[in-house]
Amino acid sequence: MKTQQAIVQHFVYNLFCTHDPQTSMVARREGGCIGIMHAIFTLNQFILGGYLSGNLWANPRLIIIFKTNMAIIQARIYLASQSPRRRELLKQVGIGFELLLLRSDPRRDIDVDETPHPGEAPEDYVRRVCRAKAEAGYTALQLRNLPSFPVLAADTAVALDGRIFGKPNNAGQAAEMLRQLSGCEHQVLSAVAIALGDHIETALSASTVRFAPLDEARIQRYLLTREYTDKAGGYAIQGHAGAFIEHIAGSYSGVMGLPLFETVQLLRHFDYPTP
Repeated sequence: MKTQQAIVQHFVYNLFCTHDPQTSMVARREGGCIGIMHAIFTLNQFILGGYLSGNLWANPRLIIIFKTNMAIIQARIYLASQSPRRRELLKQVGIGFELLLLRSDPRRDIDVDETPHPGEAPEDYVRRVCRAKAEAGYTALQLRNLPSFPVLAADTAVALDGRIFGKPNNAGQAAEMLRQLSGCEHQVLSAVAIALGDHIETALSASTVRFAPLDEARIQRYLLTREYTDKAGGYAIQGHAGAFIEHIAGSYSGVMGLPLFETVQLLRHFDYPTP
């Protein structure tokens, strides 16, 4: 047991006592915070195995460094989204995260089908896709042998008279969407889902947005910005299209793509420290 404790003590010192990102064991072996998460996961196995006992924690410096690093690592989630807007929103409220991209790999059958089902209501559609993204994210987590932390996913759709407006494939589709939204009220539906093992929860934010009338020249000028790319409904409220909006009732962050209130409420259900 003493030999095992010595090995673990050496592991802990190398993990936490070297803060130089160029020389620390974590940086060399794994890199970044995910690397530390791997190391914490390994350390937890030692704890569960009963090897961390006796005088290992007698060193006050080790205790301080360990607690400091654990405070940083414990409050983490994985974000299963490539959206820079969602990253910005999470940072805005101080939620730490690591990106978890759903890679295209023939060995991993985790692609999410975002095609609306026939007759599917917009609310049901965004909930279904969002939940599928969270489940796919957690599957990817397991396939990559990453430490188990909550996986957060989101999905946003624009709906007009029950019709779902997804992301336009080109400028022509974006122009047609903007013509239909011109001078009308539409709904922006943003769902958020969190998965951790078999525990999966979802929440939905519904906002009503009213566009001013848009003439063709204004639509064409907007298309030149290319803001419509990868945006549900072909526009971004936080960009130039903010000038199109006469009124909004609901969640501004939800229209951006991640409803912060609903997100924080879900995180609390997973015992995540929230603002």
